[in-house]
Amino acid sequence: MINKLGSAYRTGQVVFRIMVIGLGLLFGQVQQAAGWGFGCHQQVTELAIYSLPKELLPLYRSQLDYLKLACLQPDKRRYVNPAEGPRHYLTTEILDRVSEQQNRPFWAQPYDSVMPRLGMADRHRLGMLPWHLMSLKQQLTAAMASRKPADILYLSAEVAHYLADAHVPLHTTANYNGQLTNQAGIHGLWETIIPRLVLPPANLMPTKAQYQDALQPMIWQTIRQSYQEVDTVLRAEQWVRRYLPPELWYTATTGQSAGIKTGRPTYSDRFLGLYADRIGPMVVRKLRLSAWSVASFWYTCWVDAGQPRLIPVREGDLPPGFVDEVRANTTQQPNRDGAEASTANTDQNKAASDHDCGPCCH
Repeated sequence: MINKLGSAYRTGQVVFRIMVIGLGLLFGQVQQAAGWGFGCHQQVTELAIYSLPKELLPLYRSQLDYLKLACLQPDKRRYVNPAEGPRHYLTTEILDRVSEQQNRPFWAQPYDSVMPRLGMADRHRLGMLPWHLMSLKQQLTAAMASRKPADILYLSAEVAHYLADAHVPLHTTANYNGQLTNQAGIHGLWETIIPRLVLPPANLMPTKAQYQDALQPMIWQTIRQSYQEVDTVLRAEQWVRRYLPPELWYTATTGQSAGIKTGRPTYSDRFLGLYADRIGPMVVRKLRLSAWSVASFWYTCWVDAGQPRLIPVREGDLPPGFVDEVRANTTQQPNRDGAEASTANTDQNKAASDHDCGPCCH
């Protein structure tokens, strides 16, 4: 009987993997995508901290600088860890086809059930974002219950990054960089260039965190909502291309990142202004919602951990090198957002390279 069950499981695993591989080929290469620009991730994290209730605020505020650096680390790991990429996205088209063919909602299956069935190539095609977030939920709740400040801070920064990524529409689709609709470059345009144009005057006031009876539905609702907004992101850029003659889309210069030419043309100020007018309100709304979701995620873990008393900590209270390691990782690699510049084109050049997300290795 055990042998039969084992054989059935292995057969099902093979069938499932064939479906994922086939659908990956159908929808094209799947991304190893970067998230919001570094500046946006830091804004989300800081706004989330000030959305926390008074019981949590002292600990998080005492290590605000650490959290704003640590929330950038998942993107940096993409350069050195092949397993990192799939944690940042979900290819909804593949997920829906797999669920349909299996005649059950694959998304509802727990992390421990999904992981053994997916090889590395399958994870790159499908993406692991929602399941990775649920794994972090378990870890953060346990860290809070144990009142381990270093673990709480590290895991909170991880959550801040990945949950913010779940709010980016182009992290939920096979058409992650407009490569399927002749709109290559739109990934960085939406999540890095446009925020720089619309966020400074935006009123980013914190929204009070709320306890979630179950985080899994919130995560999936977030991803579904983001996926429903993909069409809006693409159509707004298509409208600008129809409105402006092609010779006004770009400037005569090519984009750069940290002084390295990307070869991609630089959007003109007029192109950026028109797209920002159409898509800017969405970007601001998504960033604010990201911060509220992150704060609510942290708060829910704390409540589920039994509401332990968490006190402020100084750098000296943390393990040796805990903060210094993050500082070193931040300075070793040029910040892809670069220094703030005076014009949209300069900002765009500095951000273009790493946000024109290339395909993952299959």
